Amino acid sequence: KRAAVRNFLDMPKDGVGAFLERVQVVAQLLTKALKPDGIEIQQFNGEAAGQTVFHLHFHVIPRFADKPLIPHGEAKRVDDAILRGTAEKIINSL
Repeated sequence: KRAAVRNFLDMPKDGVGAFLERVQVVAQLLTKALKPDGIEIQQFNGEAAGQTVFHLHFHVIPRFADKPLIPHGEAKRVDDAILRGTAEKIINSL
């Protein structure tokens, strides 16, 4: 069952567990496919906290030791060909 909520604070308690299980699955797939040094999981609640898209979602970001951390909202768009290649790696890891 899908809940249309603005952020994590509005999520019905009975949906939190299943939602976080899906976040974990995505993090595990990224780890398997991309072999990062770590995984960053971000979630923003309210404009003052950095939320710019007003529905509940998590950012699951593979991190590599040799790449600097870029603050939320400051990253540049990656070329579509690179995104397609990354998507293929993730799909192939299923």
